[in-house]
Amino acid sequence: MASSLFATRLLRLRNRRALAGARLARLGALTLLLSYLIIAVAAYNTAPLPTSLGLRIGNCGDVPCVAWVMPAGQAWQQGVRPGMMVLSIDGRTVMDSEAREVPSSAARIAELVGGAGGVLRVGLHDEPVMEGLARFSLWFLGGMFALLGAAVLLRRPDLSSARWFGAFSAAAAMALAVGPASAGSQPLWALVVQIVMLAGVGATCLPFIVALVASQRKSRLFGIPSLLIVVGIVILAGYAASVLFRPALYELVRPALFLYMAITMVGAIGLLALASVRQQSQIRVHQARIALFGIGLGTLPLITLTLVPEAFVEELLVPAHVSVLAVGLIPVAFAYAILQHNLLGIRRLVHRGMVYGLTTLATFAVIAAALSAATSLLPETVDNRVPLALTALLLTAGVALFMPLRHVVRWLVDKLLYDDVVQYEAFAEVVRGNLVTSGPANEVITGIARRLVEALRLESAVLFLGRDPSDLRGHR
Repeated sequence: MASSLFATRLLRLRNRRALAGARLARLGALTLLLSYLIIAVAAYNTAPLPTSLGLRIGNCGDVPCVAWVMPAGQAWQQGVRPGMMVLSIDGRTVMDSEAREVPSSAARIAELVGGAGGVLRVGLHDEPVMEGLARFSLWFLGGMFALLGAAVLLRRPDLSSARWFGAFSAAAAMALAVGPASAGSQPLWALVVQIVMLAGVGATCLPFIVALVASQRKSRLFGIPSLLIVVGIVILAGYAASVLFRPALYELVRPALFLYMAITMVGAIGLLALASVRQQSQIRVHQARIALFGIGLGTLPLITLTLVPEAFVEELLVPAHVSVLAVGLIPVAFAYAILQHNLLGIRRLVHRGMVYGLTTLATFAVIAAALSAATSLLPETVDNRVPLALTALLLTAGVALFMPLRHVVRWLVDKLLYDDVVQYEAFAEVVRGNLVTSGPANEVITGIARRLVEALRLESAVLFLGRDPSDLRGHR
């Protein structure tokens, strides 16, 4: 009796923890989506052209000079550094006595004395990323990461690798969302958010892969997440110091950040490559290979064409907003691995009822659009009797076609996404074989649960034996 009461209390405690974890997951998913939308809208509303070079004028002894310049800002990218003597701002000559009166916070054009003694002319310029489809492609990619990360958090809030994937998706989504603003108008908030999110990508990419491939055993690799978080915090602290106190520190922070991201991504690729040949389970081999395909092809262009060149020579072989487009392969590959190979223990990203609802709305919208287009092509008459009759006929046809079309769409969803074809006879034969085996009863029951998960394509299954809550066997 005492053991049964203890098992019941333990089961209730686990249920409470699972419920609390699910609530936190819902909150995290909602925060992820709202944060992405807020940053994307803020980046969209930012003026298409920069409004300031991002520098302040002060006095260096008896001459006016650059007292501060925003790291990674417009002036910084054109070679302006603290201490340079200022000749003019927006066409106005800067004299010693006027240095404090110049509205340098809104400076658009400046002439300075460069490091070699020559005149350095700098001015505002707009990056191509702010034009046309380039910026919308970044927002679209960010939306893919945000949606997939939120879905994974909601489906598997109890899994460490799922939580790490949510964090990685959040950092990638925010970095992509703020990209058009940080590369175009470059307001202070956009540059800060961009650096923080890039560091977040570096701090979460490799830990996610570690949790994914080493989830079944304890490993020395589990010390990697803590180490990477510490390194990321040090880099961000250096960036904060460069913005607040010494802009010259950014000369060290910039290459450190890009190398940090490149090393973690290469480490993730190597770990997945090792897992794809050392996993004993065929399912896990497929999962590792698909993840390797997504991470490898998605990050290698960014590493080789952007991160490494910027870290060492500060010159891009390919514009960043072009090389980053390949990262779209990451959410695509992981979504495929989840739907087809049960990655992260998830069979369905969202509940099937929601999918049915969305497809029903889409079917209705297509029929309504077709009816609207057909109605606009009807011939016009003076009394409008013929068009009215044809309109009624078209509406009747639309109503009649709605149910068959919805059935066809649902069949396609089941076939392409869920593939619900259960071989019941084969399952019964396997269960019968397990029952007559000579192995221990616990192994037989666990094997039945595993076969049940595989046959019915479930995320998990638990078999209760008798009335004692402690007598349960399951497979996930």
